[in-house]
Amino acid sequence: MVAIVDLGQNKSISSIGVNFLRDQKSWVFLPTEVDFYVSDNGEKFQKINDWFAPKYFNTDEVEIEKVNVTQKLNTRYIKVVAKKLGVLPEWHLGNKHDGRSWVFIDEIQIR
Repeated sequence: MVAIVDLGQNKSISSIGVNFLRDQKSWVFLPTEVDFYVSDNGEKFQKINDWFAPKYFNTDEVEIEKVNVTQKLNTRYIKVVAKKLGVLPEWHLGNKHDGRSWVFIDEIQIR
């Protein structure tokens, strides 16, 4: 998943938050990695932070994972890149069916 948000002009921000759903029974896993970038021109982006998912484990628990970056910045463009797991783990029922994971994101919050 790649999302680029154009704020219209350079603005001061203090945090970026992204919510992801984990519902592994439905093949929805947290992303393996989330990278955050900023840019003043929308062409050349600078990485400001990254997040790596905790080790995957077999669970039927459904939850929302909020990934945050707290940093004071002055920027116009924000890019969020979330990398999906891909092939389901061996312990997942969908693995034997050549199953692939999904990443579900509900919103990007910029403050």
